Amino acid sequence: MNRKKSKRIKKHAKRLQLEWVRSLLSDEEASKITEDNLEEFLPQQTHLWARRTVYTSFYTDKWLTNKIKQLIRIFPDKEIEDISSEDIAWKAQQG
Repeated sequence: MNRKKSKRIKKHAKRLQLEWVRSLLSDEEASKITEDNLEEFLPQQTHLWARRTVYTSFYTDKWLTNKIKQLIRIFPDKEIEDISSEDIAWKAQQG
């Protein structure tokens, strides 16, 4: 994967992460969260240990990046920016 595509994926993952955090909060609190202060509202732990294996935590940068890459492989005609949170939720259910 070239550098331009990976940058687009990382930027889109940040947007999806921001959308997800805002959906968990009330409208009043959600308006206070921007891309600049998003890191303050996320947990510090990015991985978890289960069944003697290390897994990436749900909705972290790396987890979203991996899900976007998987969706691009499944739907090669789809643009990176067209991937929505519903697509991510569908892929998360698939495994």
